[in-house]
Amino acid sequence: MLLELHSHTDHSRGKKIYYDGVSTPEEMVIGAKKAGLDGIFITDHDKISGALAARKYAKKHGVKVFVGEEVETTSGHVLGLGIQEKIKPGMTVAETIDAIHKQGGISVAVHPFDIRRAGIGDEFWKCDAVEVFNSMCLDRYSNNKCLKRVNSDKPLVAGSDAHFDKMIGYGQVEVKSNDLDGILKDIKKGKIIIKRTEYVPINVILNMSLGKLRKSYDHTNMYIDKNYSCPKKQIARSLLSLVNRDTYGLGSLYKFLALVAYGSVIVYGQTRRIF
Repeated sequence: MLLELHSHTDHSRGKKIYYDGVSTPEEMVIGAKKAGLDGIFITDHDKISGALAARKYAKKHGVKVFVGEEVETTSGHVLGLGIQEKIKPGMTVAETIDAIHKQGGISVAVHPFDIRRAGIGDEFWKCDAVEVFNSMCLDRYSNNKCLKRVNSDKPLVAGSDAHFDKMIGYGQVEVKSNDLDGILKDIKKGKIIIKRTEYVPINVILNMSLGKLRKSYDHTNMYIDKNYSCPKKQIARSLLSLVNRDTYGLGSLYKFLALVAYGSVIVYGQTRRIF
């Protein structure tokens, strides 16, 4: 059974950008089907509402949908897979894992060495499994460091960290079981095969970024008003206004900015690897 273990719907929320996920629950299920997957775990940030909504479309589109959550701990993010109720954020890693286990789920240390410091770092060993490949860790350094740090006896998984339906399946795994209990046992026992490890293409990331900004337009404008002062406020407003103009100039500008950002993380990753 081919699975996506790490994905987000538009129920995920950000701080500066309100909608951290772009696609609806049904669109994510359809995306999993198009990616050739048999199942998908929906793991929105600190909530399970998107996963519960997505389950309603599982039979319709012929894809199994499982409930998960990417929980914010005091150290970073931990995935809870196979849970039934929301795990509250803000607890320690150990407390979060305990809460996941009490619901019969398993814990996964996702992007533990993410350069944004959103992972739990060396506390990865406390989790049941470790995500050693994340398709959105474009710097490469984060994934390579994780692979080197993790002991060979720890179950290893991959995930796309998909925030957009076109991102699903770039990091995917295979298990023999096809029911939730069996899948969780397979992962915990290391009976899992990482089937695909590809980084999300820059054009897909560009479309995701534009989608986030368009969906979050009003909220982002309010954030700019409350937190930015002149002239930063005017510049930010002008740039944000471009996202609703579907023109060649807009595409060229954002593609250029995306390429600059992409190049920066690659250079950063290579520099960290050397030094």
